[in-house]
Amino acid sequence: LAIGRIQRKLGDNQAASASLQKVLDRSPDAVDALLERARVALAVNQPIEAQRYLARALALESDSLDIKAMLGTAMLRAQREQEAFETFGQVLARRDDDPIALTNLAVIHYRRGEVPKAIGHLQTAIEAGRNKPTQKPVVDWARRTVAEIDDNARKRLWQDDFNRSDISNGWELEHPHGVRIRIADNRVRFHGSQQQSEDKET
Repeated sequence: LAIGRIQRKLGDNQAASASLQKVLDRSPDAVDALLERARVALAVNQPIEAQRYLARALALESDSLDIKAMLGTAMLRAQREQEAFETFGQVLARRDDDPIALTNLAVIHYRRGEVPKAIGHLQTAIEAGRNKPTQKPVVDWARRTVAEIDDNARKRLWQDDFNRSDISNGWELEHPHGVRIRIADNRVRFHGSQQQSEDKET
């Protein structure tokens, strides 16, 4: 188990998987090994596999909010957004400063266009993790994300729905803010520099 954990932290996920599987072959109910195996699965973008290990771990330790928060993370990465939303809500109902639940809920709210709620969850995570070294990576991510959301909110949105009767190769449009759009070889191409307008970046 210790070797597998070290291999995961060093980024050798294949070796970590093999080491951890040896533990699980002998002790299928080893919760620590199940959690490490789930972390490896998330690291290699296999959220469905991670859910399998986490569900087993949660069945063994049903009161663990840490496991439940990890399971919600795996659900979100597996595009099970509503289930993840409900899982994080259950975690926060019992531990309202959980950094994993807060930051993942912020992602869901932002996807849904609920920007103030997203920022609120991120700021709560920042405050909750202040002076807690183990939560520094989450706090740093939350700070960067709040800054990026704020920066994005100050930009001017330009969009074009291409609502024309005839769009085919050779079609071209010169946008008033400096970008030329044309279709060539069945691809939409953008060329030029978007100019500032209305005192906003683009």
